[in-house]
Amino acid sequence: LQRDGIYTIGVENTGEVEVTNVQVSLAVPEGIKVTTISREAQIDAQRGTLSWSFDKLDANSTEQIQMKATAIKEGQQVCNILISSNETLEKEFRLATEITTRADLSVRVKNLTGPVQVGGKAEFLLEVENHGSRQATDVNINEALPESLMAVKSGLNEEQAENSLS
Repeated sequence: LQRDGIYTIGVENTGEVEVTNVQVSLAVPEGIKVTTISREAQIDAQRGTLSWSFDKLDANSTEQIQMKATAIKEGQQVCNILISSNETLEKEFRLATEITTRADLSVRVKNLTGPVQVGGKAEFLLEVENHGSRQATDVNINEALPESLMAVKSGLNEEQAENSLS
């Protein structure tokens, strides 16, 4: 959710003769917002469709349409694609994208005291940041210390090992 993706529609003529008046229509689901299109399209905002026309498509050739889109609604989002030409029957294709929310955590350790003498106290700050689209719950952080450091008991977790922080 709230992430960008790139979709590519390949319009391929695998036949031995050219096809004319090729029409491609894409129904964009409500949970996807198209932000960039590589080819000019006819836009029908009421119906939520994008359409392209190709005068002809040579034998054994491919045309591509690329779109950048942002996921705006959780759940399965289905794009329906219709293609037709003067020489072919209409064909329908469906592309399903599963959009989920998730937590995306990062941990950064900052040394607050700088260099210390042997036997001195060093202070560190652990910063946890959630870059995801879902709240993180029941987060546990365990930080192993190098052999040269020993954790000071803070009274918060008396069972804490001397070479780690939780």
